Amino acid sequence: MTPAVRIRPATDGDMAYIYETWLEGQRGEFPDMRDSDYYPWQRARIGQLLATGAVLNVASPEEAQSVIWAWLCWSRMAVHYLYVRPAHRKTGLATQMLAGFDLAKPLRITALSPDARAIKRAHPDLLRYVPL
Repeated sequence: MTPAVRIRPATDGDMAYIYETWLEGQRGEFPDMRDSDYYPWQRARIGQLLATGAVLNVASPEEAQSVIWAWLCWSRMAVHYLYVRPAHRKTGLATQMLAGFDLAKPLRITALSPDARAIKRAHPDLLRYVPL
């Protein structure tokens, strides 16, 4: 059984972890890019999303709000990235993160991680990949 979870807005203290996991989680999707190109480009892309109204939500254990089990970057147009720590995958946490939002199906996603690719393959009508 998954312990009680609280989904809350991200804070400034969460940003280093969010950037780190986003940058590393997407790195494999751009194997032909040099690190010296990828990291500045992806940081700018993330910054642009946040500057134009994308929202970050974080899932934390109820008793330890500084711990991040998962985070979600989304806007009205799409889910930009959803990250769940490996130890908490397949627990329903990603579904719980998305449950509070009225997002159209198929769910538009702007980033395709290996996990998202596997979900898209298994459920082709669930996700629609539309990169920015």
